[in-house]
Amino acid sequence: NCDERFIPIEAPHLKALAEQGLVLGGLSRLYRPYEIGRPNARIHLLLFTLRGAGKLHSAGGQRTLRPRELLIAPAGSAYRYQVAQEPWELAWLHFAPKARWASGGVRKLTVRPTSVLSQIVAPLERILRESSEKQFESGRLCELAAEELLIGVRRELLLTAAPREYERTLEAAERIGASSPFV
Repeated sequence: NCDERFIPIEAPHLKALAEQGLVLGGLSRLYRPYEIGRPNARIHLLLFTLRGAGKLHSAGGQRTLRPRELLIAPAGSAYRYQVAQEPWELAWLHFAPKARWASGGVRKLTVRPTSVLSQIVAPLERILRESSEKQFESGRLCELAAEELLIGVRRELLLTAAPREYERTLEAAERIGASSPFV
């Protein structure tokens, strides 16, 4: 029903992820009858649809999760999701409830277009590749990819919580010549 690759969170070179509350994450290719239900989620979930489609069921009804969409499911929410169009390919991150920033201040299930998908998927792929290959400086490349992933998540959540604030921050950074206000 699935092909999943998991971030090796316990690896020493990925401690930045664990320090920021990431407890599990990875890339998945899912097939029917794959289904997950959480009546009272104990984690914050960020789920990015890459290809195919999923179906989200919640107290608010049903909704299709399409490519380039982000599901933000804060801890405490109730939902179920399943494959709607095979293969459903996704990137996903589980953050501990104490990592409040991980839900971006969102208090209910939210689905919206993702703005920085490549800044999530590229570092995730790099972490998975370098963690398994163990070549020269693979650990360092994992550290850098972990930092890049966390910046991508923060950008995505800032766009969700305060899109105007994000734009003002970018404009201010451009005025003072800063390369990025998030590094």
